[in-house]
Amino acid sequence: QWARRMTKLKALSVLECRDYVIDTFGADAPARIKAAMTATARGQIYSEQLMASDWVELEAVVEHAVVIDYLFGSGDGKVCSEMIREITARHHRGLYKAILSAPNPREALTRSSRLWPRFYDRGETLVEFPTPTTAIKRIVGCLDLPRRAELLVLPYYEETIRQAGGRDVVSEHVQCVASGADCCISRLGWSEGFSPFP
Repeated sequence: QWARRMTKLKALSVLECRDYVIDTFGADAPARIKAAMTATARGQIYSEQLMASDWVELEAVVEHAVVIDYLFGSGDGKVCSEMIREITARHHRGLYKAILSAPNPREALTRSSRLWPRFYDRGETLVEFPTPTTAIKRIVGCLDLPRRAELLVLPYYEETIRQAGGRDVVSEHVQCVASGADCCISRLGWSEGFSPFP
């Protein structure tokens, strides 16, 4: 399974998640997480030699996120979402402020697509806007994305919209390569008090 070519994520994101876990759940949290992970994923995520510029198999990153969500939440994705949103907010305030600063959600989502190759070693994201307050995000060129990879991307999209002034943000992962589709598709919306989705 791990010998085949897999999409990889920049280890900077992994290190940020590891720091978030300690800051939020305490110094003993990593030991609990490691005990619940498979040996292969654990070896990648918690390697003592891991550096921010390294690449980590995305499947291991998703497993890490899922374990965190089950250990410190109810497994419904909320804890993972909070983690990704907080890390994304930090990027907007610091590391990627120059790229992500935008006057509105449409521009922010357009600019965020430029960051995909900074974090992933293959593929790209495309965005279109069916209405002024909805967006369709496609991830193309990554036919091996693991199941539940949306745990990482949906909160990122949501926080990007919030940072650009969007409110009442909603999101749906409506098509997934892990289920046989040719690309992953997410729908996003921001509104004032009602869902823009029919």
